[in-house]
Amino acid sequence: MASITEETTNEVYALTGVALHWAQCFEASMTNFLILHARLTGTVTTLESSDKLEAEYEKSTMGQLAKKLRQFAVFDDDAEEILKSAIQERNRLMHRFFQIHAETFLSENGAKGMLKELQNCTILFRKADLIARTMGIAAAKACGVSEDDIQREYEAMNANAKNG
Repeated sequence: MASITEETTNEVYALTGVALHWAQCFEASMTNFLILHARLTGTVTTLESSDKLEAEYEKSTMGQLAKKLRQFAVFDDDAEEILKSAIQERNRLMHRFFQIHAETFLSENGAKGMLKELQNCTILFRKADLIARTMGIAAAKACGVSEDDIQREYEAMNANAKNG
């Protein structure tokens, strides 16, 4: 059994970060949709009530957010499976991934298998994020926010991140 190289170790850690990033994007997209839905339905009518709802959602688990999302949308079987799997994989990655792979992570071949798992997680999280983000874009449009508005905001955030 070949020992794991430092390069492979760093790849595992880096790809774990990428996967977790996309899991958080999925979570944020669900939250964004839920807040926009509340705005559309008149549940929130002020910035203060919107901020309060956002703070409430930030305390929620990903599973709780998905349950709330399902109250307002019906998904086809494929989308439902993606959402369900993404939540399960996010929890496994966050809470047990390195524990499950404690021995595996000692060898080069084992670590390469971990990399494949992390790539698959990333793909799954990106698909789940796309589903939730698409819902959020539709809700934003219903609120009078155009895709151009969203793009300008995104570009402003990037500029601020680079300058800050």
